[in-house]
Amino acid sequence: QAALRLFGEDSVLAPLPRLHPRPRDCVALAGQGLSNKEIARALSLAPRTVDGYLTDARRLFNVHDRAELVAAAILAGEVSIDEIGRRQPR
Repeated sequence: QAALRLFGEDSVLAPLPRLHPRPRDCVALAGQGLSNKEIARALSLAPRTVDGYLTDARRLFNVHDRAELVAAAILAGEVSIDEIGRRQPR
């Protein structure tokens, strides 16, 4: 009920945003603290592609920065806390 007071009842009825697999992977790695360049290297993508995925994900979740994006993705069930806690080897 506290969440309803904060966000309003309409937000509960709205469907949660869903990420495609690659953008979801980028968000999870961003949550581990990796830079776009490190994410690109880990996923064999161009850094600009990673930037595009994260920008699109921020728009989808209507957030302004990486921290908000990761939090929103966790709340939406797109990324788990366990994934964020694991740091990928560099």
